[in-house]
Amino acid sequence: MKQQYTVITVVVPDLLDMLRPKADKTKTLAEERMQAIRTADLVILDDLGAEKDSEWAAERIYLILNNRYNEQKPVVVTSNPLPDELEKISQQWERIVSRLHEMCYIITMDGPDYRKGGMPNG
Repeated sequence: MKQQYTVITVVVPDLLDMLRPKADKTKTLAEERMQAIRTADLVILDDLGAEKDSEWAAERIYLILNNRYNEQKPVVVTSNPLPDELEKISQQWERIVSRLHEMCYIITMDGPDYRKGGMPNG
């Protein structure tokens, strides 16, 4: 905080909703939001794969990750589906997952779902 890094943390379906222009007057707002994600020092994308699959959604996700890849900016991604499950969605997702493999350390965490009453072991 003292160094004043910009961090954006967002749930992917919410992000895509914010990036979708809903009328001419919000197109500029959507573009500003996309620019903020491109330039933030750190972006945390929560729940990748929970969004409704569409060509537009995959393209937005690809644009974000590819930009951060090219600019060598960090990104943290959480996802319930494993990368190989995401990769099977479409050819666009193959490119997304490829970027993730090169940009990120893939850490698989499994265990009970705490929201369903699961308790940690030990």
